[in-house]
Amino acid sequence: MAIFPFKKEEREEIPEKIEKKEIPETVEIKREIEKEKEVKIEEIGETPTTLPPISIPTPVEEKIAPPKIEKSPTLIEIEQILSEDLDEIYQSLTPEQKLIFRKKGEETASKIEVLIQQIKINIKKIFILIRDWLLILVKMIPGVNKLFLIKEAKIKTDKVLNLAKKIRK
Repeated sequence: MAIFPFKKEEREEIPEKIEKKEIPETVEIKREIEKEKEVKIEEIGETPTTLPPISIPTPVEEKIAPPKIEKSPTLIEIEQILSEDLDEIYQSLTPEQKLIFRKKGEETASKIEVLIQQIKINIKKIFILIRDWLLILVKMIPGVNKLFLIKEAKIKTDKVLNLAKKIRK
């Protein structure tokens, strides 16, 4: 079966280079536009390159508070469990690090809330979420004991599981 159904003789040869021919009407229109530009420049008396720079007003940065999302009681309790015994470490962080740590903690708390609401609670996933959140501190603060943070993650996981049992009753 041939790729091209026509014989070589039947196909028309396409010239490799097609010459561009400008239509006389388009040439005339281009000339008229150029003349109009020249007339406008002469009327103004300045060339476009000598015009003064336009100052663009810069927007004033306003501190807009993000819309407050109402948190469920469960989420609030999970956040309290996660923040227990971390006051001293949290206070030693810089404002930027505090923001990153808090944001990641809120994400972790919301993920844990979703895991708790499932029929089967996956303890390992909860532990991994808490551990990963706490191990951010190792990168931020030199000298924080990694084993201490893992132990804290285990304790917090147990407290979250107790909260889940209390909610289910």
